[in-house]
Amino acid sequence: MKSDDNKGEDALKIALENERVQTWRDFEITTEHVAFLNQLNAFLSNTEEKIVKQAKQEILSMEQKLKDTTNLITDYEVFAEVVFFTKYSDGDPVFTARHPFGLHNVSNNDWGLLCDGEDWRESGWLPQLEKRCCYLMHELAYHSGIMQQIFDIDSIWIDIKVWDQSMFLYKNGEWQNQKSY
Repeated sequence: MKSDDNKGEDALKIALENERVQTWRDFEITTEHVAFLNQLNAFLSNTEEKIVKQAKQEILSMEQKLKDTTNLITDYEVFAEVVFFTKYSDGDPVFTARHPFGLHNVSNNDWGLLCDGEDWRESGWLPQLEKRCCYLMHELAYHSGIMQQIFDIDSIWIDIKVWDQSMFLYKNGEWQNQKSY
């Protein structure tokens, strides 16, 4: 008879044996796949530029609102979400990339990993692309966990979300708009 410790170890061993970690090396990449990846990478690279441009406009607009003391807002958040769907996902996203932005992004002209000019292709995995591998493509290829489903992507939803935020504190018997934290 096995101890409870051994039962747990056996269950973990079986689970690990049954879990197949997929990598790009597991797939035969055809010329059609490479063409699709190149087209998708070019689209996502262009999309990164548009996201950064829109986020910058939203941040500058929110900064103006913060300066206006008649406005209710005391803070804001700007997020970009890029949501991927496949022809088989039945309306459910297969992967969502989320990127928060703030004034520091505008001030430093630093948008995190988007539009950073780096080639994010990890050697030996993704085939060589015609252009540098943009960060959104890197996220999709290396962090999404969907591997082969990438070739079934048929729609991409892009949200730039802006949240106006207000904070009020009860001090000295009255509610006060909290402009700083």
